[in-house]
Amino acid sequence: MRITYLIGRYGGGAMSNRPHMELIAAWRRMGVDVTVLSLAAGDDPAGTALVEGVPVQRLPIDGRLPDLVLKPLGSLLFLYRYFLTLLPRYALAIPQHKPDLLHVEAAYPHGVIAALAAPATPLALTLQGADVMSEPAYDYGYGRFARVRRMLRWVFDRALLVRGDSEQIRDLAVSLGCDPAKAVGIPYNITWSSYLPADIDPAAFRAACRRAVAERHNLDPAVPLILSLGRLHPFKGVEYLVRAAPQILQAVPQARMLIAGPSRTTPRFGDYGAYLRRLAVDLGVEQAIIFAGPVPHDHVQRYFAAADLLVIPSVVEAFNRVLVEAAAVGTPAVVTATTGVSDYAGQAGCALVIPAEDAQALAAAAIRVLEDTALRGDMGRRAIDFAQDFSPERIGRRLLELYERALTARR
Repeated sequence: MRITYLIGRYGGGAMSNRPHMELIAAWRRMGVDVTVLSLAAGDDPAGTALVEGVPVQRLPIDGRLPDLVLKPLGSLLFLYRYFLTLLPRYALAIPQHKPDLLHVEAAYPHGVIAALAAPATPLALTLQGADVMSEPAYDYGYGRFARVRRMLRWVFDRALLVRGDSEQIRDLAVSLGCDPAKAVGIPYNITWSSYLPADIDPAAFRAACRRAVAERHNLDPAVPLILSLGRLHPFKGVEYLVRAAPQILQAVPQARMLIAGPSRTTPRFGDYGAYLRRLAVDLGVEQAIIFAGPVPHDHVQRYFAAADLLVIPSVVEAFNRVLVEAAAVGTPAVVTATTGVSDYAGQAGCALVIPAEDAQALAAAAIRVLEDTALRGDMGRRAIDFAQDFSPERIGRRLLELYERALTARR
C-alpha cells in the first residue's frame, strides 16, 4: 500500500509531530510505502527532502504575487487564509505522490482542500477536534461557522473513512452528517520516548523527577503536587482548576498547583495566562499556584513523573494525549467527561472523570486522590498498563487494518 500523509506541518522542528513521525515509522516497518505532504511553515524550507528516511514535500504558502490577493480572499470566504493558495498547489502535488490512499490530518481545512484538489484519490480523514467542534464561548472550533459545517458534510460524503481520535469526536462527526458506517473512533498514539525503559524502576524515577522539579520551582519535595500541562487556551478550562484551588487548599493546605504551558490570546479572554493569574489573585490563591510557562519537550516527562496528580479540566477536547503520556510514568489523572480520552482512561481506572466547568467536582476529585494514598497508588499502576495500548505499533496496526479493509471493499 502507498499512503500519502497530508499534515499542516511536519518535521523535527515541531515536537508535536513526533507521534506522527513514529506512526509513519511503524507503518514503514509493516511494509507500507509512505510519503508526506505538508506546508513550508516557520523555518521549514519548501521542496522535497528526506526526514528520517521518509520523503517529505513541503509546499510554499507565500511568495507568489497572486497570493497577495488569494490570502485575504481565503480568509473572507473560507475562514482560512491559505485555502485558495493551497488549492492549486495540492492539485499539482497530490497526483505526483500517486497514493493508494490520502491520510489527511484535519477534515477542515486540509481535508476539504484535498478533496477539491484530487477528487479521484481515496481519502481517509483524521478529525483533530478544532476542525469539527463548536465552542463560541471559548473562541474555539471551525464548527462554529455554518459555511464550514456545510463543507464538512460535503467532505464526509466524499471521504472513504472518517476517523475521530475518540468515540466522542466520532459521534460528533455523525451528528454533523457523516455516514455512521464510515466513521470510527481510534485514538492517537504517543511516542516511544514517553515510556520508561524496562530497566527503570518507576518509583525511583518518580522520586528523582520530584526532586528535580521541586528544586527548579523552589518547592518542598514533600508537598502534594497537582499538575496542569498544555497550552493555555480558554477551551482547556484551566480556570476551573484555579477556581477549585480554595476548596483544595482548605482540605490539603500544603498542596501546590503547577500550571505549565504557553499562553494563547483570544478575542474574548485576551492573554489567557494573564487572565488566570488575575483570577488566582482575586481568589487569594496566588501563593499556591506556580505558572511555569512553556516546558522544554525533553523536560515534559519529568514533570509528569513529578506530579501526584494530573488535572485535565478541558471544557471540550477531542482526545488529549497528555493524559496518556502522564499515565506512561504512573501518574493518575482527573479529567472532564467532555475530553475524548476520558472514555478510555475512566474505563481503565487510571483517572477520575468529572463534569466539565465544575470547580467543586474538580476539587472533590483532586482531594480524594491526594488524601487516599492507596487509591493513588492503584491508579498509578493501572495507568502504566493503560498507556501500553497507545504505542505507535498498536495504533498503527489498527489504522492500517482499517485502511486495507476499506480499500478492498472499494475495489
